[in-house]
Amino acid sequence: MTYPLLVLTLAVSLAVASTVNAADAKKLADETALLKSLEITPGQLKPLVLDTKLVEDGKAAAVICHAADPAWREAAALIQKAVAEATGVMLPMKTEAELSFEQADSQNVILLGHLDNNRHVARLYHNFFVCLDVGFTGRNGHEIRSVHDPFGTKHNYILASGSFAEGTRKAAQAFAELVRQKGSKGNLTLGRLLEVTFDAQDRASPAPRTLNEKQREDLVSTYRKVMLSPGQARTAVARLVDYGVGFRRTGDREYGLAYRDMMRALLEYYRTDEYISGDGMARYDRDFRDSWTHEVAILWDLHEESGLFGDQERLDMTNLLIRLGLECVIYQGWNRPDRLASWAKNQDIVHNHNTFPALGVLFVGNYLKRHYDAKFVGDWLAVAHGIFNGQKHSSKPQEDSAGYQWLPIIHVMMYSLATGDLTFFQE
Repeated sequence: MTYPLLVLTLAVSLAVASTVNAADAKKLADETALLKSLEITPGQLKPLVLDTKLVEDGKAAAVICHAADPAWREAAALIQKAVAEATGVMLPMKTEAELSFEQADSQNVILLGHLDNNRHVARLYHNFFVCLDVGFTGRNGHEIRSVHDPFGTKHNYILASGSFAEGTRKAAQAFAELVRQKGSKGNLTLGRLLEVTFDAQDRASPAPRTLNEKQREDLVSTYRKVMLSPGQARTAVARLVDYGVGFRRTGDREYGLAYRDMMRALLEYYRTDEYISGDGMARYDRDFRDSWTHEVAILWDLHEESGLFGDQERLDMTNLLIRLGLECVIYQGWNRPDRLASWAKNQDIVHNHNTFPALGVLFVGNYLKRHYDAKFVGDWLAVAHGIFNGQKHSSKPQEDSAGYQWLPIIHVMMYSLATGDLTFFQE
């Protein structure tokens, strides 16, 4: 007995499946080709600006920029004197108001001050490069931190200060001792610097805990397995972020190693997961990648110069960032000309499923624009600015319940401070 209708149905189904599979294969091939065209090559890998020249060939190669408060000026003068004694060269001193952002970016700068009394420290703080505010170190604690080429100008900042005058003087004394050790007649160059000390007195919160080797190994072992488990990457990336932030705020090497190992796990996940490779960049976002791309990008920009990664890993991680940003774009449909044009001119309030990926492409895009002059991120940044252009004029997003109400507001504040567009706060 034959069943013509069944045979016909099966034939049609197989034909449709064959067409769908061919379309899917073409889509994946097109996405792979697009990603390949955007990735950087080994020869394009950005050179790291690890050394900070303060005096070179008998001439000043940096400026000391201090808060206008007398205590911070005294600490700056202590550093100026130490440099002069070690090299024979007097570095110029300016208050934070006397030095423009453009002038600062065109040279190396030694900073004394914190979030509330030095706008150049505030600019770095708002872009997550430094941690120093009035609650960070405590009265006698201090932060000495080199910030390497943060804005793509090939110049560095060195922060040597505390949350209070007492800690700032200690920072200046410690920095002056370093100058005496490293300086010579007519020359002074410093490498990576990361020294954070805490004092419980007048500190806003307890000092961050550090890790020991055993704790780090156990944590990485646990969360690497989570990272490689289907649909669990969001949980593992949260730990990656914890370790990256811990390294930034303490300088503790075990945190740094844990961050490195979790970045390696994230890269492995993206290279080996069948769902990621088989369903393409517009796949259902089961890892909620849109919500953490900005965090991964921010931390990479902070720690690329840390010495934790060799050049091949730097290349791999940078191309992973490109993929994460591109996935945000394709998943949201921002690669379509009509969607791009609509968002670029947006004036409406938004919700968190707009602002999460907008932050992702903002921070990935700024990194690639500053350090690789990547032209393709112009569209990404246009979308990000458009999304926040609507929200920055309103204290309320589309949502009005629980955390969903506050997420876009937190995001627009991050956007406003990082870009320097203070409309949200001023209105």
